[in-house]
Amino acid sequence: MANLLNGLAHDVRQEIEKTGVIDFTHLKPEDIARAVPRGEIDVDWQSLLFVKNNRPADTIVLTENDGFFRTPLAPRELVNMAVDSTDKTWHDYHTNVALLNLSGPTPIVSGNLQLLVTEQPKRKNQTSWVGIQAVERVNAVSEKRVRVQLKDGMEMIFRDTDTRLRKKIKEASAIKRHLIKEHQESLRHFAPDDYQNATKDSFDGRAFRLERVVIIVSACMTVCNHPKSRETIRRVVCSVLRGNREIFHLEDEQY
Repeated sequence: MANLLNGLAHDVRQEIEKTGVIDFTHLKPEDIARAVPRGEIDVDWQSLLFVKNNRPADTIVLTENDGFFRTPLAPRELVNMAVDSTDKTWHDYHTNVALLNLSGPTPIVSGNLQLLVTEQPKRKNQTSWVGIQAVERVNAVSEKRVRVQLKDGMEMIFRDTDTRLRKKIKEASAIKRHLIKEHQESLRHFAPDDYQNATKDSFDGRAFRLERVVIIVSACMTVCNHPKSRETIRRVVCSVLRGNREIFHLEDEQY
Protein backbone atom coordinates (compact mmCIF):
# COMPACT_ATOMS: atom_id res chain seq x y z
CA MET A 1 0.00 0.00 0.00
CA ALA A 2 2.86 2.37 0.79
CA ASN A 3 4.10 2.75 -2.81
CA LEU A 4 0.57 2.79 -4.20
CA LEU A 5 -0.27 6.00 -2.33
CA ASN A 6 2.92 7.88 -3.21
CA GLY A 7 2.29 11.21 -4.93
CA LEU A 8 -0.93 12.06 -3.10
CA ALA A 9 -1.46 15.25 -1.13
CA HIS A 10 -0.87 14.56 2.57
CA ASP A 11 -4.48 14.91 3.78
CA VAL A 12 -5.83 12.84 0.86
CA ARG A 13 -3.30 10.10 1.55
CA GLN A 14 -4.25 10.00 5.22
CA GLU A 15 -7.93 9.62 4.35
CA ILE A 16 -7.27 6.79 1.89
CA GLU A 17 -4.98 5.03 4.36
CA LYS A 18 -7.84 5.19 6.87
CA THR A 19 -10.54 3.84 4.51
CA GLY A 20 -8.48 1.62 2.21
CA VAL A 21 -10.51 2.97 -0.73
CA ILE A 22 -9.37 5.10 -3.70
CA ASP A 23 -12.51 6.78 -5.04
CA PHE A 24 -11.79 8.02 -8.55
CA THR A 25 -15.29 9.49 -8.80
CA HIS A 26 -14.20 12.15 -6.27
CA LEU A 27 -10.43 12.33 -6.77
CA LYS A 28 -9.36 15.63 -8.38
CA PRO A 29 -6.08 16.75 -10.01
CA GLU A 30 -5.41 19.08 -7.06
CA ASP A 31 -5.45 15.99 -4.78
CA ILE A 32 -2.27 14.82 -6.50
CA ALA A 33 0.94 16.43 -5.26
CA ARG A 34 3.27 14.94 -7.85
CA ALA A 35 3.08 16.70 -11.24
CA VAL A 36 4.94 15.35 -14.28
CA PRO A 37 5.21 17.60 -17.37
CA ARG A 38 5.26 16.49 -20.98
CA GLY A 39 8.50 14.86 -22.02
CA GLU A 40 9.32 13.63 -18.51
CA ILE A 41 7.00 10.61 -18.24
CA ASP A 42 8.99 7.63 -16.96
CA VAL A 43 6.61 4.81 -16.06
CA ASP A 44 6.72 1.06 -15.69
CA TRP A 45 3.74 0.63 -17.99
CA GLN A 46 3.30 -3.00 -16.99
CA SER A 47 2.28 -1.75 -13.52
CA LEU A 48 -0.33 0.74 -14.81
CA LEU A 49 -3.50 0.60 -12.69
CA PHE A 50 -5.59 3.61 -13.67
CA VAL A 51 -5.61 6.52 -16.10
CA LYS A 52 -8.27 9.00 -15.01
CA ASN A 53 -9.76 11.27 -17.65
CA ASN A 54 -10.27 14.83 -16.38
CA ARG A 55 -10.09 16.71 -19.68
CA PRO A 56 -9.39 19.57 -20.06
CA ALA A 57 -7.70 19.40 -16.63
CA ASP A 58 -4.68 17.20 -15.89
CA THR A 59 -4.97 13.43 -16.26
CA ILE A 60 -4.45 11.39 -13.07
CA VAL A 61 -2.28 8.27 -13.36
CA LEU A 62 -1.85 5.45 -10.82
CA THR A 63 0.76 2.69 -11.06
CA GLU A 64 1.46 -0.19 -8.68
CA ASN A 65 5.16 0.62 -8.40
CA ASP A 66 5.24 4.42 -8.20
CA GLY A 67 1.81 5.53 -7.03
CA PHE A 68 0.10 8.68 -8.31
CA PHE A 69 1.02 11.57 -10.58
CA ARG A 70 -0.84 14.10 -12.70
CA THR A 71 0.13 15.24 -16.16
CA PRO A 72 -1.19 17.49 -18.95
CA LEU A 73 -1.04 14.54 -21.37
CA ALA A 74 -4.45 13.25 -22.44
CA PRO A 75 -5.40 9.67 -21.51
CA ARG A 76 -5.07 8.49 -25.11
CA GLU A 77 -1.54 9.93 -25.34
CA LEU A 78 -0.58 8.00 -22.21
CA VAL A 79 -2.13 4.78 -23.47
CA ASN A 80 -0.30 5.21 -26.78
CA MET A 81 2.92 5.38 -24.76
CA ALA A 82 1.91 2.17 -22.97
CA VAL A 83 1.29 0.50 -26.34
CA ASP A 84 4.66 1.72 -27.64
CA SER A 85 6.34 0.10 -24.62
CA THR A 86 5.10 -3.35 -25.72
CA ASP A 87 6.23 -5.48 -28.66
CA LYS A 88 2.84 -5.03 -30.38
CA THR A 89 0.89 -2.25 -32.13
CA TRP A 90 -2.69 -0.98 -32.02
CA HIS A 91 -3.32 -3.07 -35.14
CA ASP A 92 -2.23 -6.20 -33.28
CA TYR A 93 -4.58 -5.45 -30.39
CA HIS A 94 -7.50 -4.76 -32.76
CA THR A 95 -6.68 -8.02 -34.55
CA ASN A 96 -6.87 -9.97 -31.28
CA VAL A 97 -10.45 -8.74 -30.86
CA ALA A 98 -11.34 -9.64 -34.46
CA LEU A 99 -9.78 -13.12 -34.31
CA LEU A 100 -11.74 -14.08 -31.20
CA ASN A 101 -14.97 -12.32 -32.26
CA LEU A 102 -14.95 -10.14 -29.16
CA SER A 103 -16.53 -6.74 -28.61
CA GLY A 104 -14.90 -3.33 -28.49
CA PRO A 105 -13.39 -1.14 -27.18
CA THR A 106 -10.08 -2.89 -27.77
CA PRO A 107 -8.17 -3.96 -24.64
CA ILE A 108 -4.37 -3.77 -24.36
CA VAL A 109 -3.11 -7.23 -23.36
CA SER A 110 0.67 -7.62 -23.26
CA GLY A 111 2.80 -9.31 -20.62
CA ASN A 112 1.29 -8.53 -17.22
CA LEU A 113 -0.59 -5.50 -18.53
CA GLN A 114 -4.33 -5.85 -19.20
CA LEU A 115 -5.70 -2.37 -19.84
CA LEU A 116 -9.41 -1.73 -20.41
CA VAL A 117 -11.46 1.33 -21.33
CA THR A 118 -13.72 2.52 -18.50
CA GLU A 119 -15.70 5.64 -17.53
CA GLN A 120 -16.77 6.24 -21.14
CA PRO A 121 -18.23 9.74 -21.64
CA LYS A 122 -21.14 10.23 -24.03
CA ARG A 123 -18.89 11.90 -26.63
CA LYS A 124 -16.25 9.15 -26.28
CA ASN A 125 -13.41 11.44 -27.33
CA GLN A 126 -11.39 10.61 -24.19
CA THR A 127 -11.94 7.83 -21.69
CA SER A 128 -10.41 6.53 -18.49
CA TRP A 129 -8.51 3.22 -18.47
CA VAL A 130 -8.15 0.56 -15.77
CA GLY A 131 -5.39 -2.05 -15.47
CA ILE A 132 -7.28 -5.17 -14.42
CA GLN A 133 -4.17 -7.36 -14.00
CA ALA A 134 -4.20 -6.47 -10.28
CA VAL A 135 -7.99 -6.79 -9.83
CA GLU A 136 -9.31 -9.71 -7.77
CA ARG A 137 -12.98 -8.86 -7.27
CA VAL A 138 -15.64 -6.63 -8.86
CA ASN A 139 -18.76 -5.41 -7.03
CA ALA A 140 -21.45 -2.88 -7.83
CA VAL A 141 -21.61 0.24 -5.64
CA SER A 142 -24.58 1.70 -7.50
CA GLU A 143 -26.11 1.40 -10.97
CA LYS A 144 -23.16 3.17 -12.62
CA ARG A 145 -20.32 2.75 -10.13
CA VAL A 146 -18.14 -0.25 -9.31
CA ARG A 147 -15.81 -1.15 -6.46
CA VAL A 148 -12.86 -3.39 -7.35
CA GLN A 149 -10.56 -5.05 -4.87
CA LEU A 150 -6.87 -5.19 -5.71
CA LYS A 151 -4.52 -8.03 -4.82
CA ASP A 152 -3.00 -6.02 -1.97
CA GLY A 153 -6.44 -5.48 -0.39
CA MET A 154 -6.82 -1.85 -1.48
CA GLU A 155 -10.08 -0.96 -3.25
CA MET A 156 -10.86 1.40 -6.13
CA ILE A 157 -14.20 2.97 -7.02
CA PHE A 158 -14.90 4.34 -10.49
CA ARG A 159 -17.75 4.85 -12.94
CA ASP A 160 -18.71 1.67 -14.76
CA THR A 161 -21.18 -1.19 -14.40
CA ASP A 162 -20.23 -4.49 -12.83
CA THR A 163 -21.81 -6.41 -15.72
CA ARG A 164 -19.85 -4.59 -18.42
CA LEU A 165 -16.58 -4.64 -16.48
CA ARG A 166 -16.81 -8.38 -15.73
CA LYS A 167 -17.50 -9.03 -19.41
CA LYS A 168 -14.46 -7.00 -20.49
CA ILE A 169 -12.25 -8.71 -17.90
CA LYS A 170 -13.40 -12.08 -19.22
CA GLU A 171 -12.58 -10.99 -22.79
CA ALA A 172 -9.12 -9.74 -21.81
CA SER A 173 -8.47 -13.08 -20.10
CA ALA A 174 -9.57 -14.90 -23.27
CA ILE A 175 -7.08 -12.85 -25.32
CA LYS A 176 -4.28 -13.63 -22.87
CA ARG A 177 -5.04 -17.36 -22.97
CA HIS A 178 -5.06 -17.24 -26.77
CA LEU A 179 -1.72 -15.40 -26.94
CA ILE A 180 -0.18 -17.92 -24.54
CA LYS A 181 -1.42 -20.76 -26.77
CA GLU A 182 0.09 -19.08 -29.83
CA HIS A 183 3.41 -18.78 -28.00
CA GLN A 184 3.33 -22.36 -26.72
CA GLU A 185 2.50 -23.71 -30.17
CA SER A 186 5.49 -21.87 -31.63
CA LEU A 187 7.75 -23.27 -28.92
CA ARG A 188 6.58 -26.83 -29.69
CA HIS A 189 7.66 -26.32 -33.29
CA PHE A 190 10.99 -24.62 -32.60
CA ALA A 191 12.02 -26.71 -29.58
CA PRO A 192 10.14 -30.02 -29.94
CA ASP A 193 12.52 -31.91 -27.65
CA ASP A 194 11.83 -29.51 -24.80
CA TYR A 195 8.06 -29.69 -25.26
CA GLN A 196 7.52 -33.32 -26.30
CA ASN A 197 5.42 -33.95 -23.15
CA ALA A 198 3.37 -30.79 -23.50
CA THR A 199 -0.37 -31.29 -23.70
CA LYS A 200 -1.63 -30.94 -27.26
CA ASP A 201 -5.07 -29.62 -28.12
CA SER A 202 -6.96 -28.63 -31.24
CA PHE A 203 -5.41 -25.14 -31.33
CA ASP A 204 -4.40 -24.30 -34.92
CA GLY A 205 -1.74 -21.63 -34.62
CA ARG A 206 -1.06 -21.67 -38.35
CA ALA A 207 -4.67 -20.76 -39.14
CA PHE A 208 -4.56 -17.84 -36.71
CA ARG A 209 -1.25 -16.62 -38.16
CA LEU A 210 -2.82 -16.71 -41.62
CA GLU A 211 -5.79 -14.66 -40.42
CA ARG A 212 -3.46 -12.06 -38.90
CA VAL A 213 -1.79 -11.61 -42.30
CA VAL A 214 -5.15 -11.50 -44.11
CA ILE A 215 -6.44 -8.82 -41.74
CA ILE A 216 -3.43 -6.53 -42.16
CA VAL A 217 -3.31 -6.95 -45.96
CA SER A 218 -7.05 -6.28 -46.13
CA ALA A 219 -6.58 -3.11 -44.07
CA CYS A 220 -3.73 -1.97 -46.36
CA MET A 221 -5.87 -2.53 -49.46
CA THR A 222 -8.71 -0.53 -47.92
CA VAL A 223 -6.55 2.49 -47.02
CA CYS A 224 -5.10 2.38 -50.56
CA ASN A 225 -8.69 2.69 -51.83
CA HIS A 226 -8.64 -0.82 -53.31
CA PRO A 227 -10.88 -2.73 -50.89
CA LYS A 228 -11.33 -6.44 -51.59
CA SER A 229 -13.27 -9.15 -49.85
CA ARG A 230 -11.58 -11.05 -47.03
CA GLU A 231 -11.88 -14.24 -49.08
CA THR A 232 -10.09 -12.69 -52.07
CA ILE A 233 -7.27 -11.44 -49.84
CA ARG A 234 -7.02 -14.89 -48.24
CA ARG A 235 -6.64 -16.55 -51.67
CA VAL A 236 -3.83 -14.15 -52.62
CA VAL A 237 -2.03 -14.53 -49.28
CA CYS A 238 -2.27 -18.34 -49.34
CA SER A 239 -0.85 -18.39 -52.86
CA VAL A 240 2.10 -16.20 -51.84
CA LEU A 241 2.75 -18.28 -48.71
CA ARG A 242 2.95 -21.40 -50.88
CA GLY A 243 5.74 -19.76 -52.85
CA ASN A 244 3.61 -19.00 -55.91
CA ARG A 245 4.12 -15.77 -57.79
CA GLU A 246 1.00 -15.94 -59.95
CA ILE A 247 -0.32 -12.49 -60.79
CA PHE A 248 -3.83 -11.83 -59.53
CA HIS A 249 -5.66 -9.31 -61.67
CA LEU A 250 -7.83 -7.94 -58.91
CA GLU A 251 -9.55 -5.48 -61.24
CA ASP A 252 -11.29 -8.42 -62.94
CA GLU A 253 -14.94 -8.91 -62.00
CA GLN A 254 -14.24 -12.45 -60.70
CA TYR A 255 -12.49 -10.84 -57.73
